[in-house]
Amino acid sequence: MQSSCEGDGACEAQHDSSISHQSTASVQHVAMNTSRQNLLRKYVACMTDNLRTFELLAKLLEKIVQILRELIPALEALQLYDVRMNNRPRKRRKTRLLQENPRVEWVHLQTVLQGVTFKRYYRLSKNTFQILLARIRPYLVKNEAMASLRGGVITPEIMLACTLRWLAGGSYLDIVLVHGISVTGFRACVKRVIVAINSEFPLCFPIHDLNRLGEIANGFRHLGHSGHVFHHCVGVLDGILVSIQCPTLSETATPTRYYCRKEKFAINMQGVCDSDMRILYISLRTPGSTHDSIAWKQSNVGKLLDNDRLQKPFYIMADAAYKSCNRILTPFDLKNPQTSSHAHEIFNLRFSALRSKIECSWGLLVNRFGIMWRPIRCRIVNTTKILTACAVLHNLCREHNRKDNDVHGDDDGPESSLDSAIGRITNDMRPACVDLQRLREVENRTSNHAPHSDQQSQEDDVELENCASMKDVRTLLFHRMNHAEHDGNAIHD
Repeated sequence: MQSSCEGDGACEAQHDSSISHQSTASVQHVAMNTSRQNLLRKYVACMTDNLRTFELLAKLLEKIVQILRELIPALEALQLYDVRMNNRPRKRRKTRLLQENPRVEWVHLQTVLQGVTFKRYYRLSKNTFQILLARIRPYLVKNEAMASLRGGVITPEIMLACTLRWLAGGSYLDIVLVHGISVTGFRACVKRVIVAINSEFPLCFPIHDLNRLGEIANGFRHLGHSGHVFHHCVGVLDGILVSIQCPTLSETATPTRYYCRKEKFAINMQGVCDSDMRILYISLRTPGSTHDSIAWKQSNVGKLLDNDRLQKPFYIMADAAYKSCNRILTPFDLKNPQTSSHAHEIFNLRFSALRSKIECSWGLLVNRFGIMWRPIRCRIVNTTKILTACAVLHNLCREHNRKDNDVHGDDDGPESSLDSAIGRITNDMRPACVDLQRLREVENRTSNHAPHSDQQSQEDDVELENCASMKDVRTLLFHRMNHAEHDGNAIHD
């Protein structure tokens, strides 16, 4: 009994162990299946992401292929152009020898151009040309060794001749052909000569030189048609519009300011001259649309006059446009009933005869230099230098050769009669009311009268110095002229 019971117990224990072993195996099998499923899901998800990435890459490749297809013709054309450029024949730089482009000898030009022809071509007489050349020669000397490598030395005579011919209105194409130089060499010559002239002959109004101011005043005093009234005039002032090309924005922020009332682009040139029509000072600071009085006030001398730097009793004469400027004597306003008498007209006529010197000076300047006959095709900064050089050359002609007034050589000098001044009466006068016979009688009495004594001149100077304004100076001069005329004596200061 006991042994059978033990056998049954052992069977039960063995059965239980087999059941537990089977359950453990099933659990392990389930766990493995679960992990396999998880791995499979991850693999599927990864493959899905890869497929999306592949799709994006495929689309990107399609776009790249499309772009390349569009660029292929351009690349082929570029490659063809590059091949052509590499295969084209190269231009060799020719070495210019002196024998191939000889310089023109100045002696030859002097032989061809004689007398009036020389003056018409260069606007200066031979004597004045040599005087100018001697002064500026140190500025024009070049290194002969270096110049020989570029085709030969351009002598100072040729440099000055080219510049003068260009200022006279000649074309640069004709100038380089006649003088045997290149266009680049011509431009360099003009630049050097202009700088040399302005450096050697600076235009400076002698506002602090009392001796020089006295000499200028004496020149105006001895003019016959002035009536010896304007004793202390040291210059006559006026402006002129010089045509230029339209300025660029790199030169000025407001190019339209240079468009003036004469429907052209211009620069306002203010100038003062003496009794011999030599230009004492010019200012080229303002555009063409600027009023003359404003342009003068912006000049260096105008600023000095506004600060009373011009010593009394000296003054400058100008037209009515400058009536608001200090130390500037202007004529009477004949539209005003208080200053519209016959005596005021005579005073204004004498005033205009003296002030016409600056107008004659502008006329001679423009007539002599043809570069001012048409718009100057240069930058503004270069235009100012060119016009300054023209003024200097004009003064040299006046000083060294009086017959250079007319480039054709048929001028008889400055006009001295009162009849010549009548034709230049400005708008501030009424020539119909002027009795010409009476003016001629006054001029005859003036020319035959003895000058002031030293004591009387000193008294006149004191009276002028005591005048508070230029209106008082004008009134004083008017009363002196009236008193002298009524007494039958000469009109004097």
